[in-house]
Amino acid sequence: MQTIVKYLESAFQLSCYEAKLYVAALQLGQANVSELAMAAKLPRTAAYPPLKALVKMGLVSPIKEHGKHTRYVATEPKYLETLFNRKRLDLDEALRLMSITQHSGEEITFRYFEGSGGIEMAADIFLRESKTKLWKTFENAQLMQELSGQYRFGKYVEARVKKRIRARVLLSVDEPTEWMRTVMAESNKYLLEFQRVSHKTYPLEASVAVSGEWVLVAVAVRKPFALLIRNDALAKTIESIHDIIWERYSL
Repeated sequence: MQTIVKYLESAFQLSCYEAKLYVAALQLGQANVSELAMAAKLPRTAAYPPLKALVKMGLVSPIKEHGKHTRYVATEPKYLETLFNRKRLDLDEALRLMSITQHSGEEITFRYFEGSGGIEMAADIFLRESKTKLWKTFENAQLMQELSGQYRFGKYVEARVKKRIRARVLLSVDEPTEWMRTVMAESNKYLLEFQRVSHKTYPLEASVAVSGEWVLVAVAVRKPFALLIRNDALAKTIESIHDIIWERYSL
C-alpha cells in the first residue's frame, strides 16, 4: 500500500491523507467515513477534509442512502488517465499496482461528479465507454456552451466524430444563439441531427445523453454537477421518451 500511496502523491499531486483514503476506498468498494479512516489508518476527524477534496477531484463519489450515513466509492483506476489526460503522466506502473487492490465485488452503476471539471470528466468517460454509434440527447445547449466554452465543446465533438458516433439532439431553445446556428448549419460535418423543441413546453435545465446502457446527466446552473449511470432499464426508458418527442416534432 505504501508504494501505491507514494505513486499517487508524486504522479497526481495528492496529499498523503488523500492518497491513503483513495486506496482505502478502492480496497473497500463502498464505505463510510469511519471505515475509510480505519482502513487508511487515519483519525476519523482528519479524514473529512481530504475526503472532500477527493470528491471534488472526481476520485471518490458519495452515495447517499435514505436514513443512513453517506458511503463513498472510488473511481476505478482505469479512468485515472481520463482524469489527468492534460498532464501527460506515465500511468502504467501506477495502474498496475492499483489494480492489485481494486475491489472486485458487485459493480457500482452510479457516479457523482462535482463542478464544471467533474462534468467534463463524466462526459469523457461517457464517450470512452460508448459502444453504440448513435447518441440520443436532450440539450439545453446554451447552458453547456457557457459552462464548457466553445473550444472545449469543439474538441469533444471532434473526439466523438473520430469514433464515428452520431448524435440525435433534442434542443430545448426558443431562439438559438449565433454560435448554435453555426453548429446547426454544419450538422453533417459534426454528425449531428437536430430537432428544436419549445423551451416553454420542454424547459430542460439539464443535458441528458443516452448510449446503450449508459446515461449521462449534466446540470450547469448554480452548482454544476454530473451523474453517470450504467443501467439498461433506465437507459431504455430515457431513449423511449426521446423517441416519442422526436417523432412528435418530426411530423
